[in-house]
Amino acid sequence: MLFKTKFKSSVLLGLLSVGVMVGCDSATDTDVKKVDEATVSSTETSEPDAETSTPKDDGADSETNSNESAEPEDAAPETAASDATNAEPTEDAAEGEAGFDVSVAEGGALTFKAPASWKKVKPRSFVVEYEIAVPKSEGEAEDAADGRLTIMGAGGSVQANIDRWYGQYTQPDGGETKDASKVTETMIGETKVTWVDITGTLMDTPGGPMAGGKVVERENYRTLAAIVQAGEHGQYFIKLYGPGKTISDNEAAFKAFVESLEINDEARGL
Repeated sequence: MLFKTKFKSSVLLGLLSVGVMVGCDSATDTDVKKVDEATVSSTETSEPDAETSTPKDDGADSETNSNESAEPEDAAPETAASDATNAEPTEDAAEGEAGFDVSVAEGGALTFKAPASWKKVKPRSFVVEYEIAVPKSEGEAEDAADGRLTIMGAGGSVQANIDRWYGQYTQPDGGETKDASKVTETMIGETKVTWVDITGTLMDTPGGPMAGGKVVERENYRTLAAIVQAGEHGQYFIKLYGPGKTISDNEAAFKAFVESLEINDEARGL
């Protein structure tokens, strides 16, 4: 009798142990499923929204580097001119032998026509609305950067932005950059455009303010800029800078690019 009782107890304990083990396995599967679902959910919600992450450009020219960040009054600093050579072309530039269209401002209200030899690239700064790499000319140093063209909208006075650009250059003879530069005004239809031409040694700070303000002197550099007063769309700053020969070889193309400007009729409220 005692033997039967012990036998039954052992059987019951064995069944209970199996039940506990089955229960544990089931709970583990459930927990794993919950973890997997939470992981998927977290991954899906953590993806950035490319549509909403594109900011509105602001300044006249914070593009070359922290020097160039001394542009429009609200502009944030950008990366160095020396990075222009490594800019990666984007895939959506509608290029061909006749060139490609460039659209900026809300709804693409301002459009330009760029030559086919230029390449649209991803802006290296959030303040730049559109960026183009202009291939360096033959005869430039092997390690010379491409020319860099940027377009951005910004506030501030025209003269204040020009003065900032002057401050980015020094002259070999120690003179004032302002005296060695050229500023003119023209009209493209009903749109006023201020043209700026600066040459000299660009005082480049490639790393920006966070790199301790190290300055790299880039001799024989040139900047061509056009400040477009686009009515209700505000001011747009178009700037091309880089090694002197490259910029000189593309001077006519830069002028043609700016003069190809077309603005929607509702923007003509100058």
